[in-house]
Amino acid sequence: MDRQTIAVLGLGTFGQSLCRALKQGATDVIAVDRHEANVESIKDIVDVAMTGDATDPAVLQAAGVADCDVAIVAIGENTESSIITTLNLQDLGIAAIYARAMTPMHRRVLRKLGIAQIINPEEEVAVRLAASLSEHGIEQLVDLGEGYSFVVTTAPTDCVGKTLADLDLRRAYRVNVVGIRRDTQGSAEGGIDFSYSRFVLPDGNTVVEEQDRLLVVGRPEDIRRLAEGGR
Repeated sequence: MDRQTIAVLGLGTFGQSLCRALKQGATDVIAVDRHEANVESIKDIVDVAMTGDATDPAVLQAAGVADCDVAIVAIGENTESSIITTLNLQDLGIAAIYARAMTPMHRRVLRKLGIAQIINPEEEVAVRLAASLSEHGIEQLVDLGEGYSFVVTTAPTDCVGKTLADLDLRRAYRVNVVGIRRDTQGSAEGGIDFSYSRFVLPDGNTVVEEQDRLLVVGRPEDIRRLAEGGR
């Protein structure tokens, strides 16, 4: 397989993670950032690491970016620098350009420049996380910040019939159950059966019932582990 050369411009957390992932394949990586500390962090991993301002065409030329197959604008803190760098890459004739968009307006400008491969790692991670959680019966996801989420999930089978005190989910999974949605069956006059959903404010003595919907606060990975039954 022919080796590709990919330039990563901007070596923040996302850019450095990208470089490490790319080097796991048959890829040569050129990394450029204006901050020397960022370049130092990645220089032993990539093929070329250069400290310089990617908004300067001479820097891109010196780093060998003009000969790349793909260029990725991973600059996140400065929208203007991202746009100018993208223009520089177009001037160099690089056909495959990926650019990170930080805001809707930034995305709009990149599209106006003809950039089809626009990435938003934070948004994509959120979408993948939501999809992953949904696979395990988790229907709602609210980001509470600081790495915590609020979700509603079907009670795992191994929790049914046990009290919350016995389960001790905070110790076992590092999550807190703050409420339960429970379907209750009833009968009206005339023999008409009906069901309704009610909210239960739980305490340690609350027994988890089959089909309960647990309102859980915790880190997404811990909540997913609970939904998977501790796997």
